[in-house]
Amino acid sequence: MFTAESSPPDILRAAILEKPTAQSLGAQWHIGNVEYVNTDALYFALGRIARSRVPVLDNATGNFADTEFDSAPYTHVLIDISREIAAIAHKSSLAPDVTAIARQLARLLAETKAARREKAAFSASAISRPDQFIRELRAAYAVSSFTVYFTRPNPIDVDGDFLQPMERLTQAANGTVGSTTIRGQALDPEPLTQLTRSAAATGDNASARIRTEAKARPVKRSLLGDTAKITQESLDTRDERQTLFERLRSTYARIRDDRETA
Repeated sequence: MFTAESSPPDILRAAILEKPTAQSLGAQWHIGNVEYVNTDALYFALGRIARSRVPVLDNATGNFADTEFDSAPYTHVLIDISREIAAIAHKSSLAPDVTAIARQLARLLAETKAARREKAAFSASAISRPDQFIRELRAAYAVSSFTVYFTRPNPIDVDGDFLQPMERLTQAANGTVGSTTIRGQALDPEPLTQLTRSAAATGDNASARIRTEAKARPVKRSLLGDTAKITQESLDTRDERQTLFERLRSTYARIRDDRETA
């Protein structure tokens, strides 16, 4: 969220508490069932309201007919307000993947009074698991190039030495996305690991060209593609939602800060 006078967490909280409804792709999307899990976490249901047609049998006439009714499939969302990270349950009746649901959530929040009042924009992107990519960086015979992508400043714990200045430059130039590429005969994987974890935690991408052996041709590897997931059977009770909140934070912390791969 950008160019706002209030803090991004305050705007995010206010937007959710509005329980907004907005039109998108021929259907209405809505936030409902909003509840505080704790002072930093909000749980809510995100759903889509649309007209559906189903075949029915009219018992009085013995004829078949199509009947229209309102359907409202929904899914569960839990957001860590202070860190601006969310756990979204996949629901195939809403969208083919969670990323599509997240995009609808961002569009819906952008239509709120809070967003218009603060001139705030919302974006949502998947957090990747960096483990496999980092293992390949460290196991490579040589890393010949490394590219990290970044957007405007948002999470408060982004890498301060490298990515944060580039994000600030993107904002100052009124840009939306940028990238930096480093090339060499054999790049040190340790600072690349730090940049990879920061890119993963902010929902951005990183890529590298590596050689697995001395005479092997360089191959390209990318961070994106392995989205972080948390499995939980139920979110019916407050305790279950609190458990998910704690797991969301611990998963994010490991992605962002743990220097060891699993």
